[in-house]
Parts: sequence; C-alpha cells; structure tokens
Amino acid sequence: MQYPTFEICEFTEEDFISAIERELQKYFFSENLVISRISQSDEKSLGYDGVIDHIVPIYIQFKRSNFYRDTYQGQLAEDRLSILNNNQNSFFAFNLHKDSKTKEYLQHNLLFKLRDNNFHSCYVAPLFFKKTQLHKLKTSKPHKYRFYPWYLERLTLMDGKVLTEYKVRLFKDSISIVPHKEVKDSSRHTYTFNKDKEVCFHSQPEFIEGKAKSLNDFIVEILSNLRYIAEFELNVKPIIDRLMGTLAGHRNA
Repeated sequence: MQYPTFEICEFTEEDFISAIERELQKYFFSENLVISRISQSDEKSLGYDGVIDHIVPIYIQFKRSNFYRDTYQGQLAEDRLSILNNNQNSFFAFNLHKDSKTKEYLQHNLLFKLRDNNFHSCYVAPLFFKKTQLHKLKTSKPHKYRFYPWYLERLTLMDGKVLTEYKVRLFKDSISIVPHKEVKDSSRHTYTFNKDKEVCFHSQPEFIEGKAKSLNDFIVEILSNLRYIAEFELNVKPIIDRLMGTLAGHRNA
C-alpha cells in the first residue's frame, strides 16, 4: 500500500485542547482545573487562545500538526535537508497565522512579546495527526496513584516493591515551541519539527536551537524554577537578609 506524502491533521484544535484539559483534570482529580479559552476576537489582541492558570499562568497558542512523510519532496523538506544536513526524515508542521486585514503576524508577535517580557508562553502542537491516536490518549484511565501529568517519581511501596515510573503520554507526545523572534514581513511562515524536537523556521529557513521541548518538559522546567525560588525564599533569603542587616549595623556603628 502506498501512503500519501502529506497528511492533514484529522482532529480539530478544540479536540486537542479538550484532551489536554481532560488529562489535567484526571491526574489532579479536579474538574475545576480548566484551560481558559479565549474568543477569536480577543485572540487577535492577546496572541494566545488558552491559559493554564493553576500554579502560574501559562499562555498557549494551540496548533494542529500536519504530517509530511519521508517521501515528501516539497520546499519544506528541501529546507530541512539543507539546514540539518541529514537524511530526509518525516516531520510535522504548522503555519503561523496571518491577520486577514493587516496581513501581519499579530498573533505570533504578541505571543513572542509575552515571552520576551518573562511570561510563560509557547505554541503547543501534537506529535501525531490521527484521530484514533488522540482518542486513545484522551480515554486512557488514570493511574490508581495520584500523579501530576508532568511529574515523574519512583515510589517505594510498603512491601518493598518499587512502583514503575509513569508518564501521561498526551504531554509527552506534544511539543512546545517558544516563539523565537518577532516576524515583521508578510511572507508565509511555518514551523517544522520532528519527534527528536529538531525545529526549523521557514520561509527564510533557519534551525531553531533550544526553543522546543515536550509539553511535559516545558511544564517541568517551570515548576522546577518555581521550586528553586520557593526554596530560596524559605531557606536562603532569610540568611542573606540577616547578613545584610549585620553589615548595615556595622556600617552604622
């Protein structure tokens, strides 16, 4: 059987958002944990279409991924081959949204400015394209032990057996891409990527290094930074404050 070289994503963006939201609710055991949706009119002025607003706000522009097989020979494949200098492999892609009136990339640039001002913002897209894959992930049963969908831990049970590490695959099988620059022209622009997180930006092709992670790793990084800050506030900052107070006392003596 010969497969087509290009496959359009079979599910809607809303189906993808709902699946991620459902995973959050299952593994937090809370129906109140939601991804706040943004209307299309507000999306144009904000740059994102959903917010995970739990511990810290994460502003997300959700995207659907089209799939290009290794037999595809179009411009995107040529660009990736020239940039990555490796054998032509299959990849996924999504296009940046251009405003219908101004013909500018308002959505992307607003998302970039959020990140540039130290807010947590990114694109999130699936590393799969079939509706059956989404359904399988969406209907998976929660583990009997409470796990955050992005947190891994080896647990020792009372009888001495070790519980296997566990991941929610929906987060593992989604990529987060931080917008890497402002776009000031009106050419067609696309992010392409594969399961190894090798990301390229087109139309003037360039390799984007260090801007892509799984959604799992993206959230882990945010939580790790928060934990470091919390530990600093709890353990280190009081010591520094006392030292600064002592130094100030010496200066005033």
